[in-house]
Amino acid sequence: MPVFIKKYRSIIKEQSGFSLVELLTALAISSIIVAGLAMTIFQLYRGHAQSSGEMDVVRQVQQTGYHMSRDTQMAREVTTNDDPSTTEVEILKLTWYWYYFDPNNPADRDGEGNRVIYTLEEGKLYRNFYFADVLDRDITEDDYVLQSTTYVARHIDEITCVYNGITLNITVTASVLDIAGLQEETRIYEVKPRPDVFF
Repeated sequence: MPVFIKKYRSIIKEQSGFSLVELLTALAISSIIVAGLAMTIFQLYRGHAQSSGEMDVVRQVQQTGYHMSRDTQMAREVTTNDDPSTTEVEILKLTWYWYYFDPNNPADRDGEGNRVIYTLEEGKLYRNFYFADVLDRDITEDDYVLQSTTYVARHIDEITCVYNGITLNITVTASVLDIAGLQEETRIYEVKPRPDVFF
């Protein structure tokens, strides 16, 4: 028999498989590595969810503050819902006018009336824009026609508007509950409506 074949057979006879202890050890080490990777991935996912939730509630509160502040600065008439326990969805009503110059009657409110009503429905804030185009008489409540409804923000828990005749204080609270827990943001905006130059 050739020498090569003898050596090959002796190599095959000397080889043996893994023992049970070696297999269990390898399995235990693999399980520890997989568990560590799974924990790391979960922590990364949770951290991302928390960061995303925080940014979302901050953005929603900022959008609410921006829109309500901008419209309040235009408004001449401010009406708030003073009863926080009411089931009314209307939060804030703002009205302003575009005056046409009339030297004989500068305080006449004939012209274009603008009205914005903010409503909160199931955590979503809407901006409802009404317009009244009246040239021959004073504007009445029946003259306002809904022109558009704009979705402003979501995740809004509560909006409180307090108007003292000079300054409107708007308190906005938004929250998100996700895998990272409760993310909440509250901000207070203080806005002054435009002064009435027509007395």
